[in-house]
Amino acid sequence: MDAERWLGGRYQLRWQIGAGGIGQVWMAHDQVLGRDVAIKLQNADPDGDRSAFERFVREARSAATLQHPNVVTIFDSGTEGDTAFLVMELLPGPTLTGYLALHGPLAEQEAIALAGQVAAGLAAAHCAGVVHRDIKPANLMFDARGTLKIVDFGIARLTQATATRLTATNAVIGSPPYLSPEQLHGQQADERSDIYSLGGVMMTMLTGRAPFEETHPLALLEQHLTAPPPQIRDRRPGIDPALNALVAQMLS
Repeated sequence: MDAERWLGGRYQLRWQIGAGGIGQVWMAHDQVLGRDVAIKLQNADPDGDRSAFERFVREARSAATLQHPNVVTIFDSGTEGDTAFLVMELLPGPTLTGYLALHGPLAEQEAIALAGQVAAGLAAAHCAGVVHRDIKPANLMFDARGTLKIVDFGIARLTQATATRLTATNAVIGSPPYLSPEQLHGQQADERSDIYSLGGVMMTMLTGRAPFEETHPLALLEQHLTAPPPQIRDRRPGIDPALNALVAQMLS
């Protein structure tokens, strides 16, 4: 995809701001409304596996139903040739990953407040029948007012059984440091999977470390499956016992 290309007759691409397994993200300008936006792109391979493209199209439909202050706002979606695109609000950031890199472990009340914003966004998604499946600090981003928003529903999955065919039973989708055990088993993720991942994010906000840490990915995944979840108080002894118990329950 090249800069200055037009999509949908109104969006002019400016520069790429991110890329991942499900597509690219570009900063673009909406010539109709005169505003800058973020556009997520996914190219379809006519001769290859279209599952990623189908997941992307599903993301557009499911994310567009979510209207909540803690979920990134979707403005538009469409296809052009073999490219599907998703138009959303442009967030200045940083991501929670960048914020933690700058500030280190957070005070209890700040961590609780930020986690509460994520939980509110997830509650709205779950009420709409959408499970995010990849809650992690990199998928949580601040807007210009300092509100934390959930982004990247690219691997979100409708909880209805009609969506199960889109992910093979032996496919692992998600981020290993925050992945729920049932996803590792190839089982269908539900709302509890997002709660588990949010518990991992809270562990990171409060201690500066993900729940499990291994240099080898397989060893990390094995810990999620077999090791008892760590306690925050083992890493930060002065933590409020109630907060320690909450995160432990989320990771149970």
